[in-house]
Amino acid sequence: MNLSIPISGTFIKVSNKCNLNCRFCPLQVCKESSFEDFLNKLKRIPSDSNIILSGGEPFVRKDILSILENISRLNLKTFISTNGRIFFYKDLTRRLSKSVSGVIYSLFLPDEKLYYKITGTKEGFNQSYTGLYNIVKLSDLIVEIRYPLTEETIRRIDELLKLMDKIKTRKNLYIVLFLPSVMNNRKSIENIFKNWSEYYKIILRLKRSFQVYFEDLPVCLSGGEVIDSRKRFDIEDSESAVCPFVNNTIETKKSLECSECLDDRICRGVPLSIPDAILPEILKPSKGVRSNSFDYMLIREYDQIPSPERPCTVYKMFKFDEPERYVLIRDNKKSQLYYTDTESFSSDEIRETKLTRQQLYLDVSKKDALDDFQKDILQLQTNKYCSSCEYIKKCPAFFERTEDIPFEREERWIRQEIKRLVGRVLDIGCGDMRFYKDIINDLLKREIIEYYGIDVDEKALERLKSDIPKAKIIKSTIEDFKFQTGYFDYIFSLRSLNHFYDMKRAFDKICDLLRNSGMVIIADTVVFALLRHYDKVLKVRRSKRPVFEHYRNWSSEQLIEFLRENNYPFKLDTHKPVRNGTSNQWIVKLMKIERV
Repeated sequence: MNLSIPISGTFIKVSNKCNLNCRFCPLQVCKESSFEDFLNKLKRIPSDSNIILSGGEPFVRKDILSILENISRLNLKTFISTNGRIFFYKDLTRRLSKSVSGVIYSLFLPDEKLYYKITGTKEGFNQSYTGLYNIVKLSDLIVEIRYPLTEETIRRIDELLKLMDKIKTRKNLYIVLFLPSVMNNRKSIENIFKNWSEYYKIILRLKRSFQVYFEDLPVCLSGGEVIDSRKRFDIEDSESAVCPFVNNTIETKKSLECSECLDDRICRGVPLSIPDAILPEILKPSKGVRSNSFDYMLIREYDQIPSPERPCTVYKMFKFDEPERYVLIRDNKKSQLYYTDTESFSSDEIRETKLTRQQLYLDVSKKDALDDFQKDILQLQTNKYCSSCEYIKKCPAFFERTEDIPFEREERWIRQEIKRLVGRVLDIGCGDMRFYKDIINDLLKREIIEYYGIDVDEKALERLKSDIPKAKIIKSTIEDFKFQTGYFDYIFSLRSLNHFYDMKRAFDKICDLLRNSGMVIIADTVVFALLRHYDKVLKVRRSKRPVFEHYRNWSSEQLIEFLRENNYPFKLDTHKPVRNGTSNQWIVKLMKIERV
């Protein structure tokens, strides 16, 4: 039984009526299920599941007690969403506490005038708040108190604190702060967040005594206790489609700052209505290093599975809750099933890597640490039948080896570009120039370029100095690098951009160092997945080699968006994005133009 908090489970609408008239409730009037129809719905739900009965107000329904009795016979755990007026009556509170596991309690304010303004019901004030005290005092039910964040309620958050101080603190009572579904008004949401730092100080006092969750708000606004309403509740049928707890009406966005946040994979983003001008004041991304890849492990081999030609039955053979975490590889003799247990990437990120960009690579080396991606791995692509199949997102999908050598096209372009270098050149994150040192050495010997390399890896710089004596080597990050303004003709950064700690400072510096009409060449990678044997994955995980080394995993499109948003004086010369059929390496070439 899942009795953990916050409450989650299958949402079922049992009533279209309510004894309140809340102005932000998404209640839609439609035909109410009969008692028999409702029981049939319940029988379709697996035993040992959680169900949440809602409406409207479930207790307005006359046969609700009979419904609860039948649910208990089906070995289901029942939670009821209610305004709590029924719990005004102590005898009913004691009786109902034996039929349900918990209550989702809609709370407004301990102020009769505002309660009436929100609910349109004067007489409900005393019943609702007395009911809350009765639940806490007379039962040990799990209690979720839902408090809406509106312009009126956020200003009275201190009164919520006073009310909760009167309530007995206990382990299975918690508070959920949420934006109501109708709160898509730009001005209203802006007013809520303008003074968020002051409101949050009161919320912190509340959190000293109670577990407080923030529903559908950015993680950095809440201190980490965030829940996504879309993932809490399963909708049982079309009649239950309008779930008052699933907030799909408030549109959200993720800024470029969000893409650098370690909580990005679990965060829904910020409401579109929050003006960009105040985002720097309220958003506090949690910055740190992250991985740029994940592993699929071989977990099972099969005798050849039938070809996924139409009509395909493969998706019926492999029914997984998270199919994006599985991959099938097919060759002439066997079919292999791979699985990833990564927690570093969300399901959406895994799905994008696997299906949209198709950046999956089969490890064919005998090495623990790959050091030659053109020889150590083979790129995979979906089977031609799978790529157009309507069930591809519900199925592991078959992947096959491609004949292309990974990264060959991109590396060929980079080598040709380096051969054309002339003048003063700055290499950001040069490392030991393993793949291009022959070209750089030749250009230096012919005195075509003046080469400067910066990096923070002392051993790599020592190797580079040994191999290219004429190179001018400096230990530094780009953010802290000091040099003459407008000195360089070319600046390039090959697979180093995602290592920059501060993108704004880095590109301010690049702009300062580059002359007008000078060129910038940047190449980096998006997330990719390696398919490996289980033993190799375990060996790599037990090693002490660093796994998390990127501050972001930007695509070329994100870089271009960043440059545009910050009004950097660059003109796009060449853009080679990552697509299905390319490697995971992208390339951007820019020319610095004179500011107007």
